[in-house]
This record gives sequence, C-alpha cells and structure tokens, in this order.
Amino acid sequence: MNNHIIISNQKNFNLKLSQLEKAGLESLSIISDFDRTLTYAKNKNGESAHTSFSLIRNTGYLPALAIKQLNEYFLEYGPHENDPYLDDQTKTELMTQWWSKVFDVYIQQSIKKQFIYQIVEKHGLALRSGHIELLDKLKFHQVPLLIFSAGMGEVIDHYLNYNKLNFANINLISNFFTYNNENQIIGYHQPIIHSLNKTTDTAENTIYYKKVAAKKNIILLGDSFHDPHMAKDINHDCILRIGFLNSKEDQFLDMYKDLYDVVILKDQGLEYVVQLINQLG
Repeated sequence: MNNHIIISNQKNFNLKLSQLEKAGLESLSIISDFDRTLTYAKNKNGESAHTSFSLIRNTGYLPALAIKQLNEYFLEYGPHENDPYLDDQTKTELMTQWWSKVFDVYIQQSIKKQFIYQIVEKHGLALRSGHIELLDKLKFHQVPLLIFSAGMGEVIDHYLNYNKLNFANINLISNFFTYNNENQIIGYHQPIIHSLNKTTDTAENTIYYKKVAAKKNIILLGDSFHDPHMAKDINHDCILRIGFLNSKEDQFLDMYKDLYDVVILKDQGLEYVVQLINQLG
C-alpha cells in the first residue's frame, strides 16, 4: 500500500471494509468536510491554499483596514483552532467569537453576493486530484454526499455550480449570509457553524442530514480533530473514518490514528477514496 496511507488498526479496518462491501453502494452515504479535505491544504508553491473561509480575506479586494482586521483576527484566534490541548468549551467560545467578528466585517463592508461570486470565479479553490472521478461515481450510483463545512456556504456552493459539480446527490450544510434587496450582506444564518460544532446538534433537523442518516453505512472524510464527530449520534451499522493529516505528522499522527480508521499523509489526492468506493460497487 502507498506509504502515505496509514491504516490505524488493520483488524478493525478489515471488519468495516467487509461490512461495507457486503452492503454495497446502495446502503452508503458520505459525510465530508470541505476545506483541506476535499481541497488541498497547500498550493503548488507550497503556500497555504485558499479555503472558502479565507478566500475573500486573502485575495486583496477588500479595503486595507478590513483586511488588517481580518488578519488580526486570524493571528489571534487561528492558533487555537487546532490546539489539541485546549478544552472544547474554551475553544468553542473562541471559534464563535472569531467567526462572528469575521462575518461582522463583511456586514460592515456591505459586500454583495455578486462580488463573492466574482472572487470565486477568478481565484477558485484547489479541489484534490481524483475529485471528478469521486463525484461522478457517487452521482452515478446516487450515493448521498453531505458536505458539512464551517466555511462560507456561498463560496462553496458557487464554486461547485460554476464548475458544474453541484450534482443532485450533493447537499451542503454551511454558513450562509442574509441579504437586502440590493444583494448586500446584512446578516448571517444561525447557528454559526464553526470547526467544533459540526455535529448532529447543529444539523439533525435539516433534510440533508436526514438523507444521510437514512443509509446504514457511512464513509466520513475530514482533516481535523473534530471532524470525526460529524456523524455523532447517527444510527448506522458501520462508519469508516478517513482523515487527511496535512501537516505536523510527528506531533499529531498518533492522535489521528485514534480518531480515524485511515490517515492520509502528505496532502495527497482523493485517489484512495475513489479506489475504496470502487471496491464497494
């Protein structure tokens, strides 16, 4: 097997794979994070790739003062997001503050929906290699794919639409803004979805989540310490968790092996996931 693919517990993995193979694709749903899971963590120059959350901040279209504010928030709150030693209650409070402050900047700037769309179309997002094969396979077999993202819903949704990837089997739960009659941002939907609350508590009443919950088996894709909880409390026969560990392998690999059945290193593509889906039907 590719040395970038780590099986956390071979016996448990084999048991889960056998269950998935016996049930087939008709019993399967996918729950996936978006940023740094379906997209790359680094760009071709080795720099941090744009995320749906950072795209507006990092592409230079906002006034200098607004960018300064957003960068200050990133430096203040960013280090806490993936700190495994900070308790969840404190981290939740910090993430809620961060997201709220960022959204308030966009409200203050009266950003228009079309402005967001233009940035998405010009700069795009770096989906991992293998995404076309994966999305086509899921579409063909009508396997529900729930993208559960703490990022910007308008950015993700328009990117998928613009690239003709927003298939009928794909549903998105994320942060969306509210607009006035001139399509300027005036608010955002509650609750704010941040990196710690992507759970049943946030999404269980949505029709999208119910579609996923109706299937017996789940493959979950994530890249953080909290993504494995996206399927928390869903009744299922089998759930296989695949995690992308995009950096700090020496520090975090053992933790990821405790959280995920499979850990993918070195910011690899989605080919392993495609291979796995192909085994199921």
